[in-house]
Amino acid sequence: LAVSERAQSGAIKAGLDSAQGIGIPEVPHVALGHRPGVRVPLEPIKPFPDPLCLGKVLEAGVRSSLAVDVGVGPGTVAGRSKADVWAFDSGKVVISSPRTGHVMLHLACYQHGFPCAQGPEGLVWVPVKVMTGQVAARHLAIAVGPTTAAAWRASVIARWPEVEPEVSPEEETDDLQWLRGLKDDGSSAVSCDPCLDPSRTFLSALAL
Repeated sequence: LAVSERAQSGAIKAGLDSAQGIGIPEVPHVALGHRPGVRVPLEPIKPFPDPLCLGKVLEAGVRSSLAVDVGVGPGTVAGRSKADVWAFDSGKVVISSPRTGHVMLHLACYQHGFPCAQGPEGLVWVPVKVMTGQVAARHLAIAVGPTTAAAWRASVIARWPEVEPEVSPEEETDDLQWLRGLKDDGSSAVSCDPCLDPSRTFLSALAL
């Protein structure tokens, strides 16, 4: 990572740790003598500082996958890489990998919510956008648990129509179709689906 990227990654990690209470001093407690192992706080427990406005954690440090499309023009060049993922009810996602450090993403809302697609190992793909840093990619998707996707969908519906679409109508036509060439084991394949552009190829060794 470049110096600026390391600094940004460190700031995101610090915000992530703070939102989870990592490194936050514990309030004083007193033990109840008649109930072994029970400790009572001497002062009200305050919410953990959340400088990144992440919200309530839905998934913490789950080993998952990030899919990236770096194609140009009508073609698609997509690959999948492993990353540790933290997902929050705000729609924000923090990922961490040796090559990227900590990066903050956000659920990409379409005009009518957001699409989902079957992902690896029982997970589902959802589209995301980069909130910090720069990624030379046309499309991004993260694999999350079905309960996380359901919680996000319920949140979007509850806040509708206040939710501003983050994906242009032109981008909506893709609708995660570019993921169909990725196999569950992370390897690539040239799509033979007649509904897709036969010129599309897929890159399996995209290092992130």
